[in-house]
Amino acid sequence: MKKLFASVFGVLLCCMALFAGCSDPVQAPSATPESITISGMKTEFVFGDKFSATGLKVVVSYSDETTAVAPSRDYTVDSSAYDATTEGQYTIVVKLNGTDLSQSYTVSVKKTADGGSATEDPKKDVPLDMWILAGQSNAAGYSQTTQRVQGQTYDYREYLRRQDARTAAGYDVLYYGATDVGAGDPMPAIHIRNRVGLGLGRSPEFIGPELGMAKGFADGNSGTKSAIVKYACGGTWLGDVEGEMSTTNTQYGGWASPSIIAQSGVTAHKNSGLMYTRLLATVENAISAFEAEGYIVTVKGFVWMQGEADAGTYSVSNPSKWADVYERNLNLFISDLRNAVAKIAGDEAVKTRPFIVGKINSTGQYGRDEDEEKVRTAQDSVAAGDPTVYAVESLDLPISGDGVCLGSDWWHFNAGDMFTLGQRFAKAALDALK
Repeated sequence: MKKLFASVFGVLLCCMALFAGCSDPVQAPSATPESITISGMKTEFVFGDKFSATGLKVVVSYSDETTAVAPSRDYTVDSSAYDATTEGQYTIVVKLNGTDLSQSYTVSVKKTADGGSATEDPKKDVPLDMWILAGQSNAAGYSQTTQRVQGQTYDYREYLRRQDARTAAGYDVLYYGATDVGAGDPMPAIHIRNRVGLGLGRSPEFIGPELGMAKGFADGNSGTKSAIVKYACGGTWLGDVEGEMSTTNTQYGGWASPSIIAQSGVTAHKNSGLMYTRLLATVENAISAFEAEGYIVTVKGFVWMQGEADAGTYSVSNPSKWADVYERNLNLFISDLRNAVAKIAGDEAVKTRPFIVGKINSTGQYGRDEDEEKVRTAQDSVAAGDPTVYAVESLDLPISGDGVCLGSDWWHFNAGDMFTLGQRFAKAALDALK
């Protein structure tokens, strides 16, 4: 970009000086940026340090095999994942403005040199209400905060700040979670985050329901501290167990719980229940991590945002296969998950704690209309059949309408509507406890 500016400026100078003997004006180069490299940045911080990109050098390589150092105005540093209050590693993304070129690097937050910590002293017997959030992409968080609000000049980061200034600094709600972990990859190291803010979705530019949920819990939980534990991956099925994992759902695994697999009557693919077992491991590790901080953990309930994949058409011979059995599978899944978490937590009451089901949005482009309605009806039926299950509507938060995309894309809520949906989940959850 710097190179292009200089060349265009040279053309203008020559044109102005044609009558002074500039007979061969400089031509603007056709070279385009092809890659960037980064170096010199600070990568180690201690508790309480404000993030800084001091020393960062961005070099742009062009198609004509030349390079140039980019001025800071030509690139953006996204540090929204950084948390100065929690020990761990965080991904910083450097993007060249006006292009798709980016590079990322990892920074670490560590204890101070003398072994101290700028965090609060360890808690002693402090009650903590823990909520489990799970599902596919609209739970993982595919709602883009850098997207411009339709009809406005500002993006959803600014929109959310206008809704509640705390969205920028984060809410006083603990967070422990991971998203989109490949089936063949090991689970990442997860650390407690002391605040729920922007960037806890699929990447630092995205959010899921956790942001709105945190607002709801922070505002309505009568002074008791809350925590959100999330494990979710995009495009994951509840009912994919009968050998079809080999072609349709191997990226992250599936949600099939033991009872769903048993009902299928066939040998399940090795990844059929991987999402389910990884969720349980995440919950168990989260409880241990919170207890190590001195909290007394109570699992208060569950939030489930899933079903879009089961409404999709993945079999020519039987396109409604998973939509037809979604009600059965959801009932089995809820029972299995509650029982398993009750055992992990050592609390039988978990078996009847609120289970909030986010109804899929039929304006998303998931599959046939009739299959989307089958899943939505199944979600209502499960809630109607169990007084501790609650279905939360999303249809008034359209993802598309009249051929226009209103979401972050054709499958996911925009960040403003996702913030609203998360608040609905929290309200339903807290109301259920009254």
